[in-house]
Amino acid sequence: MESIFAFFDDILPEFLNSGQLRNAALILIQIIIILFIGKFALRLGRVFIDRVLRVKENKKQAMEEAQIRTLNKLLKNVLRYLVYFFLATIVLSLLGIPIASLIAGAGVIGLAIGFGAQNLVRDIISGFFFLFEDQFTVGDYIKVGNAEGFVEELGLRITKIKGFAGEMYIIPNGHIGEVTNFARENMRVRLEIGVAYHEDLDRVMQVMEKVCEEVSQEHEGVAEPPKVLGVQRLGDSSIDILIIGRAKPLQSWSLERLLRLRIKQAFDREGIEIPFPQRVVHMPKPKVREIVQEDVESGKENN
Repeated sequence: MESIFAFFDDILPEFLNSGQLRNAALILIQIIIILFIGKFALRLGRVFIDRVLRVKENKKQAMEEAQIRTLNKLLKNVLRYLVYFFLATIVLSLLGIPIASLIAGAGVIGLAIGFGAQNLVRDIISGFFFLFEDQFTVGDYIKVGNAEGFVEELGLRITKIKGFAGEMYIIPNGHIGEVTNFARENMRVRLEIGVAYHEDLDRVMQVMEKVCEEVSQEHEGVAEPPKVLGVQRLGDSSIDILIIGRAKPLQSWSLERLLRLRIKQAFDREGIEIPFPQRVVHMPKPKVREIVQEDVESGKENN
């Protein structure tokens, strides 16, 4: 133990008196300053991206709001990667690590692991295609395989989709194949309303047409006013009447719910019955002669 303390007693004074400590402190200060500069550059770059895209939005150029949000997140991701790369390069240079040899070695290592990085490259390339081809953007309601919901983020490598129940699907861009986008075109509204067989169908359809007209004026998402087309099906316990219309993107569900509500309220006012499944059971009646004969036979047995 004494030999160890003696060793440090000999080394530390020499180290403290030499310029090594001063150089180490200077390098540490430089690294701290560079990190602060990188953080400031990252924040400044984000503000610049927000302002540029806000100017495009205010000028009402060809880019839609959803595309602007998507491009905003994508550019910020690219900016973060670039800032981190330059910071790592500068810090390594200050520490005396030769960057040129690292890059040369990285080329050899990259060739070796290139086959293993194919999925990563595919994800990044797919992300750029999704953005430039405008297949979907942030805020769109899409379906990808078993995942269905609103696009929360379209990144360089992954896409995040949030379902109605709050579940978050994180899908690598290279794994996204067929995409169903519900937020681009007007969507069909289709309802089948059942009424009882004893109802006057002409009167029923007049009531439904009046409801469709009122809802068309009330709901802002109507693209084509819903119309009553007529009898669609003769069911087991009801006559089903078909209503068809079109709604603006992502408005079809609320329009269908409002139509069902208004039709039910109108039917209640007009006394129109919406039937429920019913089953009638017929019991066969025994013949009178068989009953009399059974009574006679039972009387003889008693005597």
